[in-house]
Amino acid sequence: MVHRTRGVSCRLGACAVAALIGTATLEAGADTVIVNSPGQGAFQNNTTYKAQTVIVPTLDTVLEAFTLEALAAEAGITFRAFVARWDVAGQRVSGPLLFESDQVLVSTNTFAPYGFTTGPLAFAAGETIVLFAREEQRGEVIWGLLNQYPVGQVFELDFFDLADVGSTAWTRREFNTAPPLNLAFTATFSTAPPPPLSESVQEPPALLLFCVAAAFVTWRRARA
Repeated sequence: MVHRTRGVSCRLGACAVAALIGTATLEAGADTVIVNSPGQGAFQNNTTYKAQTVIVPTLDTVLEAFTLEALAAEAGITFRAFVARWDVAGQRVSGPLLFESDQVLVSTNTFAPYGFTTGPLAFAAGETIVLFAREEQRGEVIWGLLNQYPVGQVFELDFFDLADVGSTAWTRREFNTAPPLNLAFTATFSTAPPPPLSESVQEPPALLLFCVAAAFVTWRRARA
């Protein structure tokens, strides 16, 4: 498994912690890709929502895309994927949903990554966000697991209405392994663009130009 950037790669081993928490020194403009896939275990439970928390990297803070790895227990199983901010203390979704996918039909043959392009979603460095899925047929999706992302956590919620995801605490799912298992996922972050220069920096204020011109005229008259 490799932590990849454009022009930079870090195989998870000696530099695993730096890569996973976003403190590795990367070239300017490179994307950070948090990789916890493919899965080495499986998770299925009779709940509607499954969630994976992700800590936003230090250098690249704009979420562009993510994947979740899944397998269906039978034909015709679908889910939808979402992104939101996460209330760490309250263990619940915080604020509005920032991304919602269409329904995805899950394969019954083998575990596969299902990818979602979120567009640029800007966050603060070190902020905790959540990638979560709503199973349209409750408890029928088998989720891949992997133990290469020790700073993440897995949660479940068994309310069907999306309006409930931020109103109650989710249940943390612990698998009693060391290092801990998380959902098999990837998350791609890019660098936020620099803010535009303000008008006061781009152009001198009109009053300042007037004062300079008036002073110049006065100086010329005094020398005449």
